[in-house]
This record gives sequence, C-alpha cells and structure tokens, in this order.
Amino acid sequence: MTKTKKRVRHVALVFIIILTSLSMIEAVTPSLNSTDYFIEYQLSMVEIITNQGTHTYHLSTDDRTISLFMNNSWQTVILTNCNFPYQKTIDADGNPIALLQTLYVKPGEFLTINATYSIYSRIAGQRKLIWSPQLTEINSGTLEDIPLTLKNAYCKPVGPWNYKQPGWGYIQRLAFQIQGDERNALKVVYRFVDWLAHNIRYPANAHEIPLYPTQTYTYQNQLKRTKGEGDCDDQANLFVTLCRIVGIPAFTQIGCIYLPDQYKTVSVYTGHVQIVTEQLGWHGWAMVYIPPWGWIPIDLTWLIDKAGATLSESPHWTGPNSTIIGAAVLTPNTIVFQNITQSDYIKPSIESITNIRRADLYITEIQSMKAVRTGPLYSSASLTELAPSIAILTIIAVITVSIYLYARKKRLERTGQPIVPSYF
Repeated sequence: MTKTKKRVRHVALVFIIILTSLSMIEAVTPSLNSTDYFIEYQLSMVEIITNQGTHTYHLSTDDRTISLFMNNSWQTVILTNCNFPYQKTIDADGNPIALLQTLYVKPGEFLTINATYSIYSRIAGQRKLIWSPQLTEINSGTLEDIPLTLKNAYCKPVGPWNYKQPGWGYIQRLAFQIQGDERNALKVVYRFVDWLAHNIRYPANAHEIPLYPTQTYTYQNQLKRTKGEGDCDDQANLFVTLCRIVGIPAFTQIGCIYLPDQYKTVSVYTGHVQIVTEQLGWHGWAMVYIPPWGWIPIDLTWLIDKAGATLSESPHWTGPNSTIIGAAVLTPNTIVFQNITQSDYIKPSIESITNIRRADLYITEIQSMKAVRTGPLYSSASLTELAPSIAILTIIAVITVSIYLYARKKRLERTGQPIVPSYF
C-alpha cells in the first residue's frame, strides 16, 4: 500500500471517530430537535440588594434561590451565566432551581446577583395542542375516571389551597353548589370557569403580594352577592381550590411572557423594592387534569382587556373553552417558569415584606427579555453549553486514534514491514 493510500485511510478513520463523537453529542443537546423552528430569547435577571440598616443581613434560602425554569417539549432554557457559585437541586414542587452560596450584605454595602438565560421556544404552529378524541364535553371522562394517584397528589388541601382550614367552609360549599350533581369532568371544570368569569374582576390596581382564595372571594362577597377581585394567579388559585375540593387534580403554573412594547418601573413595599421590567411580564394560570386528555391549561385572565372587568365582559370571551384555546401558554412568547403544586408561596411573600423593612433593605430588580432570532437549532449559546461535552468527546477521539496508530506501529515492527510516517 502506498504512503498516500495509508494516509487517506488514517484520515478516514479520524473522520469516522469524530462523526461518531458528534452523533453522541445529540444525547446532551437541548430537548428540542434540530429540525424544530423556534424563537430564541435572552433573559436577564439582576437583583441589587442595598443594606441601609445597622446589622449584617444574611440572605435566606429563598433569597439565594434562582429558578432554572423547566425543559419540556415546548421549551429549553439554559442558565448561561451566574455571578456566584451555585448548586443545582429540586424544590418541593419539583422545579429545578439553583441555590447560591451563602451570601450576606454588610451595613452600607450592596450585593448584586446576576443571572442570564438562553431560551428556545417552539413557534405557535408547533405548540398547538391536538386532543384525541376531540376536546368536547361528550368525549370527557367522569370524576371516577381520574386516577387515584393523581387525586392523592393534586387534590390535597395544602399550600394556597388549604380548604380544610377554619374560615374556608363557605369556599367548600360554593364548590359543591357550582358542581351540583354533575360527574362529567369537563362539564364541572367549565362550570367553575363560567362562575369565575362572571364573579371575579381583574383589579384596577395591582396587588403587592398574591392573595389567598378567601381574599379573592371573601365571605362578605358571598353574603352581599358582590364580585370578588384578583389578578392572574389569584384567580388561578381560586379555581384550583374549587377543583381540588370536588376531586379534580389541579395546580398553578407561573411563566414570563415576552412583551416587546412593555417597559415598566414599579415601586412596592413603601419604596423598599423597585421592579424594572423591560419587554416582559409575569403571568399565572391553572393546570387541570381532565380524562382522557390529561393536563390542560385554564387561563382565566389573559383575555381580559381592561382592569376592573370580569372575563365575561371581555369581547374575547366566547364561553369557558376560550380559557383553554386562548391560554397564553399556547403562544411561543410564554415561557413556563415554575409549577406550584403544594408549596404556600404566598406566606413567604408576606414574611419577606417584614424582613425587608426590619433590616432596612432596598432592593432593585431589573428583568429584561429580548428576542434574538427565529430559526432552527442551534445557536452559539447552545454550542457554548455543549462545549465541555464536545471537548471530552474530541479527546476520546484523539486518544483512540493514537492507540490505533501505536498498535499498528508495533505490529509492523514485529512483522518487519516498513513503517510509513503518519500525518501527525
């Protein structure tokens, strides 16, 4: 064999090994396929904590927790930068989170926490839910068709939906009153949706902290037959409570939405916290289990077009099914942030106000989101995430080739054949 032919064979071997390595990379790429079309976003979350008090403030576990969002068939989110070491873990609701190292802020000093994400969201045409059979009341299963395991997990009176507490009796009676004798799961869900659409207004002024269902629809509202009031997650939590009471699994989901024309600065907690949002907003909706289809979004506020109105007063209201087909999560602008399945996220919010004021902290949160591009995978950000894997696989390829060439050299030496110098 000539020197040229042998060199070609060696080059071919290297290419085969490298191609094999590249095929292995597919196992560690984001969950979207390379043929998918998506919108790539960049999300930046900055928090500046200034201590104007007289004592060192040690950040609590909640203070040091940042979300890693979630990866599913609709979205892939990568934490591309964080300015503090962190440990990845899972919270009580099953959400991936990063716990930052122990941090503190001395009097007169400030601390900046910075996290940046690359987000890949499927375009609308690929996000549409296709139900089989068709999502209609006649095709719906009954409450008895819901698996007991799901009822045990998602009907418990826990977190913001602790309907077994004293003072929640009227909410339980309301749930059974709306349900009546109906056992068709979708019909019951639609009855709850219709009731909320006519009896709960979206607030004219935003609440500083989330409300419990008994605050969204108070006992006085029921006695006086007046409308309750609550924003997106407030109404979602009331809906989840009604569902759980009658045995329909449900939980609340939170997400951020890319809004290119929205720039807001809001001051809350008597000026102790300033929130700056650039091209994004936050939203909450409910997820409910309806047999035979499974988990379905119920969005009670996305279609409301003005503050102080109920959903039924919106021109987009066409009946209870509009909360499904018009759900924000079905658009590629919406990125699922976290599930709330059992934790009481309202109580820590209330405690946070007290702690911030007591410690005399002033916090500025700057949240910005921008669309980078639309197209197929992959971008430079995803390749950066894969760099360690690519490096390892490349080293393996080089070592494999080196071992092969060394073994070949020894074999030729033993047989007395001439050794042709390799291309290395």
